[in-house]
Amino acid sequence: MPSSYFDNNDIEYDSLTNTISRNSFYNYMKYLIDNKIKFTFFFFDFDDFKSINDVLGHKVGDEALIISSGRIKEIIHKHGGKVGRYGGDEFLGIIEDLEEYDDLWHIAREINERVREKNGIKNI
Repeated sequence: MPSSYFDNNDIEYDSLTNTISRNSFYNYMKYLIDNKIKFTFFFFDFDDFKSINDVLGHKVGDEALIISSGRIKEIIHKHGGKVGRYGGDEFLGIIEDLEEYDDLWHIAREINERVREKNGIKNI
């Protein structure tokens, strides 16, 4: 059962993607470690994302981040987890009490496939 950390703490969110801010996410990780709560940690980094901003502009880049982070959140939340923004095109995920390698692999593949789907942004 996921911890009650989010019921008892003020959480800050990234203004663009509405994911948990880096500092709030770090505090959550520290809480899990300090309380010996098992979790799986994900780190997401979009390859060559800079080229979207350079070629198509930051507005399109922001839209791509919003769509992509939304897809990550959809899957991580489905499994009871949380998503934070580390910075730029990098995101963090945690799912408490996820220990089985096969489950982890399935979730990672699901995220990879979902993020790679066409996103409806013109020119991408």
